[in-house]
Amino acid sequence: MNTNQTLPDASASGVGRLIFRVTTASGAIPLEGARVIVRDKGIEGAPERGNALTVMYSDRNGKTEIMSLPTTPRSESLSPQDSNAPPPFLCYDAEVTLAGYRTVNFVCIPIFDGVTSVQPADMVPLPENGRENGLTYDDITIVESENPNL
Repeated sequence: MNTNQTLPDASASGVGRLIFRVTTASGAIPLEGARVIVRDKGIEGAPERGNALTVMYSDRNGKTEIMSLPTTPRSESLSPQDSNAPPPFLCYDAEVTLAGYRTVNFVCIPIFDGVTSVQPADMVPLPENGRENGLTYDDITIVESENPNL
């Protein structure tokens, strides 16, 4: 099921594509039927999540359909930018859920004009009763736009 409702953005005149690959066991086993919700970033600083743009499900190979998302045009990334200029991409958030697995949340997946990105979502199975030592597992949140602290 795919409900694509892209919202126009005044700064977006480019198009990037995004596909999810949902697996478990460190990418070894594809998962079918995982629900993927892609959201726009919403209003910056607001506690609510952005608007749901697409709801899709992974197929037997663990892959979703390819979705097209508006982004800033490629021409904005061809020249050096000053520090106050917006980045040459738009960010989207996503949530991947499947019964029996921890939910995975992605924050600020960058989408570039003319690029098809594959977002891996490695799901971690819950214990049989969904709890460990009386506590429920927290969801996993992955912030895509953060630089790793090496």
